[in-house]
Amino acid sequence: MAPPRIPGVPHAGRVDAIVLGTSADIYGARLGGIVLSGANADGARGLAAVREAGGVTLVQSPESALVRTMPAAAMAYGAVDFVLPLEQMAARMKAWGGTGAV
Repeated sequence: MAPPRIPGVPHAGRVDAIVLGTSADIYGARLGGIVLSGANADGARGLAAVREAGGVTLVQSPESALVRTMPAAAMAYGAVDFVLPLEQMAARMKAWGGTGAV
C-alpha cells in the first residue's frame, strides 16, 4: 500500500511519509530506510515510499526490539526487504552501500 497522495502536495500526512517520501522522490533506489524499536506505527508508510522508489528497507526483528509495535507495523504494511536483529543491520547496510548507493 503506497502513501496517500494529495494533488499539489508531494507527501501529505505524518512526518514519516513526508520526510521519507520526499527523500524517496529525490534519491530513489539510492535510499535506504530503517525502522527500529518503537511504540507507534509511524515509519511504516515512509518505509513503503522508500521501497516503492526502489530503495532498500530494513526492519529490526520484533524479537530483538525493546518495543515490537513499530517493526511489526512495518512488516504488516509489507514494505520490508530485510528483517534483522539490530546487531546485523550495520553489516547489511555497509554491504549494500558498497555498491555505490547512498
